[in-house]
Amino acid sequence: MKEDRKKRMTKWPLRLLRLFYRGEYLEEIAGDVLERFERRVAEKKAGHALLWLDVLTLLRPQLLRRFHSPTKKWNNMLAHNIKVSLRSFKKHKTSFFINYVGLVGGLVSVLFIYLWVHHELRVDRFHAHDGQLYRLVGGNANTKTLLNTNPYFAWELEESIPEVDYVVNSCWGSLYSWLATEENSFATRGEFGSSRFFELFSYPLLTGDASTVLEQPNAIVLSERMALKLFKTTEVIGEQLTWRRYSHEEPVVVTGIFKDLPKSSSEQFEFVLNFDVYEKRYGERLKRGRQARTFLKLREGATAAAVNQKIHDYTRAAYPEDAGAPMEVIDFAGYYLENQYENGKPVGGRLELIRLFSVIGLLILIVACINFMNLSTARAALRTKEIGVRKTMGALRASLIKQYLTESCLISLVAGLTAIGLFYGLLPLFERMLDQPIHVRLDLVTLGGIVGIILFTGVVAGSYPALYLSGFKPLKVLQGTLVSSAKDQWLRKGLVVSQFAISLVLIVSVIAIYQQMQFIQTKNLGYQGDYLINFRTTGMSGSKQKAFLEHVWQVPGVVHAAGISHALFGAQRSGANMTWEGKDPEQEVWFEYGYAGYDLLELLEIELHEGRFFSRAFGDETSKVVINKVTKDLMGVETAIGKKFTVGEREYEIIGVTENFHFESLHEEIKPTFFLLNEHFWHLKMAIRLEPTRMREALSQVEDVYRQFNPGFPFQYAFHDQDQAERYAAEAKISTLTKYAAGLAILISSLGLFGLVSFVTERKSKELGIRKVLGASTVSIAGMLSKDFLWPMIVASVVGTITATLLMEKWLEAFAYRITLEWWFFGGAIFAMLLIALITSLSQLVKTVNANPIQALRDE
Repeated sequence: MKEDRKKRMTKWPLRLLRLFYRGEYLEEIAGDVLERFERRVAEKKAGHALLWLDVLTLLRPQLLRRFHSPTKKWNNMLAHNIKVSLRSFKKHKTSFFINYVGLVGGLVSVLFIYLWVHHELRVDRFHAHDGQLYRLVGGNANTKTLLNTNPYFAWELEESIPEVDYVVNSCWGSLYSWLATEENSFATRGEFGSSRFFELFSYPLLTGDASTVLEQPNAIVLSERMALKLFKTTEVIGEQLTWRRYSHEEPVVVTGIFKDLPKSSSEQFEFVLNFDVYEKRYGERLKRGRQARTFLKLREGATAAAVNQKIHDYTRAAYPEDAGAPMEVIDFAGYYLENQYENGKPVGGRLELIRLFSVIGLLILIVACINFMNLSTARAALRTKEIGVRKTMGALRASLIKQYLTESCLISLVAGLTAIGLFYGLLPLFERMLDQPIHVRLDLVTLGGIVGIILFTGVVAGSYPALYLSGFKPLKVLQGTLVSSAKDQWLRKGLVVSQFAISLVLIVSVIAIYQQMQFIQTKNLGYQGDYLINFRTTGMSGSKQKAFLEHVWQVPGVVHAAGISHALFGAQRSGANMTWEGKDPEQEVWFEYGYAGYDLLELLEIELHEGRFFSRAFGDETSKVVINKVTKDLMGVETAIGKKFTVGEREYEIIGVTENFHFESLHEEIKPTFFLLNEHFWHLKMAIRLEPTRMREALSQVEDVYRQFNPGFPFQYAFHDQDQAERYAAEAKISTLTKYAAGLAILISSLGLFGLVSFVTERKSKELGIRKVLGASTVSIAGMLSKDFLWPMIVASVVGTITATLLMEKWLEAFAYRITLEWWFFGGAIFAMLLIALITSLSQLVKTVNANPIQALRDE
């Protein structure tokens, strides 16, 4: 008890001594102080109080220890680690160069993809009501999600569902139309919006009030750029101009100016007109169908799920005939990323492309990190003595780990700075590859992401080498008994397998994607698209369109010309109110349909299965219909000619059956389709087929005729090939990126293999010298060295083949019409990979095999 009491009394004073006194004086002073304390306790004096007094009176400057700032100590250690790292880089130049090039390639690809993904994820997220901003979509019994809406139904929802704060109706998409003052006129794209458009969307107004700018029935709000084009100034409130679309004209008044839209907006337009103008132009069609888009702001705290349930309940009560295909709300900004829906649920879109690009970038970075790990651990023997000496001198494992992580982070930093420079240099090329501008805003989030990627790369690349090297036992190192374990050798080979398996997957992907793109471009689509142009008829009335076609037919070099009253390619109009004799009343079939002018089916050179096309020679053909073979097969008849085909309440006679053709992309199955004759001779577009040998002159003359009948509107045409390319834009981007990725992965892997071969042959130089002296042939030595790399290549081929098969089969599932994966895709990729590996290692193997064995056996 006495001893415990004594310890408690001396505990804190002695701690104070240890904290402040220099080490060389501490033991002597502490002994004297304790001796005096014990004497006082024995004499029953106030020992504890006097002990504190002794300690405090001994706090003299000459006896105090020197304190070092933790920050200064840390800085000194960091400077030391950097100095050691630079010496290591200088000593092992080949390894440094290989790691540097690999990390630059990996980082530049990841930076491109990170900044592009960052840009994509910010699209439409700048609106103040983001999180409460939704879009109304509908469905049908065929699971297809319809993006257009009925505006009158939307207004009903605003009145009936408390969670809906307000709705804004717009047209079905930005419309190409014409704006004119007395002095200037321009054809451009614009939107229609109901009165609260600028309250819902955060498009900043330079002049005008968001709550009132679209109140006037004929109000128009211009972009800053369009105001300058039309009036040469932005001080234009109250100015009048004319809006025209096809033959419809409307006088409108400028009530506001908005800033030019940012690149992060998916909507791009130059003006916004009051929705009343749109309603006046398309009133009857708006009431009958879905000719608008509806956007909603939900109240604070309202959820999409709760609102959707109330929309379903309202639809069942008010419109029981549409209860099977109710409307739903989807996130407005989310639509840009997930723009393919079934049953109101996203099933694809740009998000898939973002995920794919991210995976490819990550794979390339993994290949580069594997290089670093492999070369660092393979060269461990060259640093074992350094590690043994440092551990013997008292270096802790933690300090060694910091040293090697400093090396990896330093080389990652140098590679990262180089990658940033390359990024800005190659940005125009990347934008052309993606066919879109990439806006790089260096805010804190972006900079933090870039720095994080560089540091993460350094830590990942250096983590295993740091743990591996710092774990060596100093005694074994200094005794020279340290040998690479089987586990280490297998791990290194496993890393090589991973590298080349990734490379093989990318090579197979390049081949498979290229073959699918070739299949798309060469497949017989059922119509002839060569030398075919199409263009909009914006500004032309029906009578002018008729006269225009008559004049175009006279142009030398024009083979065929016709009007189109629907989208020439892609999805057409769709509907399910079609019946025929013998149809099961319970069967619901959704058809694609369009209104064709005379000569259109002949212009497209669609083959006839039976019957004929529309013809002026047979008089009035407005009660006739032409169907495709899918429709005939659905009807289950031997011949469809003369059969009745009912659309809604109107009955038509089938006069022709076409062979099946692909108006939509090869992602889609060919759907039941029919064509009706355009009754009003007004067309959305014109299509013209040109003679290949006279295209230039014919185009010039067609443009002259166009300007004659449609003054003020630019002649903007597109070849069918361009339209086709747009339908497969995502696949083209994947194809291009995969080519670059495969090339980069092969380059990095080959550099890594070269480094490993160089090191292994260097390590085995004495063994090889002895074998040559004992009579081993050059071929046997080359074979012995090659087998160390041959087996990993074989394993990589097996792993890569299985992985590539699974990935490519998954990708090809998106196409209704696709190639099959052939054996030579994989055989060719494996041969290419082995050839590259052989070329990479052959030069070093030949150099080693042919070296003078005396040089290898000579003592150092």
